[in-house]
Amino acid sequence: MTVNEFFESTDFQVFLDETLRREAIRAAEVVLDRGKKVKRHQMHVIPSVIQAAGLDGLRKLADRQKDKNTRTENKAFWTEISSLLSSTATTDLSLFAFLQSFLRERGFLDPEEETQDKVTQKQIRKRNKLITEGLMENVIGVYFEHFNCHYYYKTSKGSEK
Repeated sequence: MTVNEFFESTDFQVFLDETLRREAIRAAEVVLDRGKKVKRHQMHVIPSVIQAAGLDGLRKLADRQKDKNTRTENKAFWTEISSLLSSTATTDLSLFAFLQSFLRERGFLDPEEETQDKVTQKQIRKRNKLITEGLMENVIGVYFEHFNCHYYYKTSKGSEK
């Protein structure tokens, strides 16, 4: 099965509904556990930016927000979101690393360790990054829908903290 066939499969729908949801909830929990609580209006823009400009737009927003001269909590929250979206971060919140691991486990990415040639390794790494970025672009809206819902739930007045 190719990556594109996977995107159209029932397995992909299960991935979105279960695996990605669990990862988004885990990320929201980590962000909240680290004390990165912001007012809801900070998060209201996320879905519209994703819809209008996709992953790249959300990355630009997060980078702009974390560099803004604003409240410390806001800067810290957007720094976490920026790290979550980074394709170079290997933190526990890296969505890129999570998706790359998911793709690697299913055989969609080529192992770069199988060759000793540095040029070939770089080509494989670049190809794997493109595949992972493609998946990330496809799932970012659903991921942040789950993330935001859980974040709102955990920070609402009626939830147990």
